[in-house]
Amino acid sequence: MQVCCFSLRKGDPCIKVDQGYARLPGAGYKALHPELKGTNPEDYPNIHKLAILADVAPYSREYNTYRQKVGKEAQDSTGLKIEYEKILNRVKQTRESIIKMNDRHFTAPVDEIFGTVNTADAGGITLNEYPGRKFQFSSVGLSAADMSAAALGEHNDMTRSELAEEVDRRHGALNQYLADHLAEGTSIRAVVPRGAADSSEQIRAVVLADGENVNRELIDQGYGQYREDLGGAEARAMHGSLGKAMGTAAEALSFEGDSSFLNPLRYIPSPAHTKLWQERTPLSQYINNEVTGTRMRRWERPIHD
Repeated sequence: MQVCCFSLRKGDPCIKVDQGYARLPGAGYKALHPELKGTNPEDYPNIHKLAILADVAPYSREYNTYRQKVGKEAQDSTGLKIEYEKILNRVKQTRESIIKMNDRHFTAPVDEIFGTVNTADAGGITLNEYPGRKFQFSSVGLSAADMSAAALGEHNDMTRSELAEEVDRRHGALNQYLADHLAEGTSIRAVVPRGAADSSEQIRAVVLADGENVNRELIDQGYGQYREDLGGAEARAMHGSLGKAMGTAAEALSFEGDSSFLNPLRYIPSPAHTKLWQERTPLSQYINNEVTGTRMRRWERPIHD
């Protein structure tokens, strides 16, 4: 396996990266992974090759090759699946823009729909009234990596084998919970983004059944963890009255320019919090950088910038 940075042939850009010596095959990497002692880099297990490529060459053809290989291997191994999904999450975060732009979670319009359950699993639910639609549990991560994070949050002294067994147990408990609370024919209410039920096949939803907020229960029961990046406007149904009020005020300060009615606080000068608090929609970011402000906000010139 030939691995290096950027051109993969010239220079050593990783020398300026924190612990760069441990990101490539060799003594540094083996020091962090003693199980590889005495192993030639060409003979590293595929999961280690994928981890290295994900760290230094996540856009490469080799990375995609090993991603497919490990994905197949992980189907029959919970422990391997946990590590595999963690690597994919790291690559996703690396690929995201350093300029954070968010959807509205509290002030965008939503719809409330009603239906009866046809099927339910970790990937979401289908409703008899909306054929061809899959309603995914908004803001809830239910992958093996998410379950392992939830388990380690409760017991951080688990070995890898113990963690894999615990994830298997929780996965079984999750399936049982869904079978009990979202059985075929169960009537549910769901909060979804405005118009999504009419125009999308994969729809984020906060599901309410028998007086329970199913999304919140999935987190509280330890079957997954809260993931803001997996939610949108519908996620407001995950919060109480105080949380909704605080979220609405925060978005009114952060997301400038979208609507003077939804966002009356956008006229308040805010040079301080916009430098510390990078939470904007694409439109808000454009207005701040190109219309009313500048790309580089300097502390010594708060009024000018």
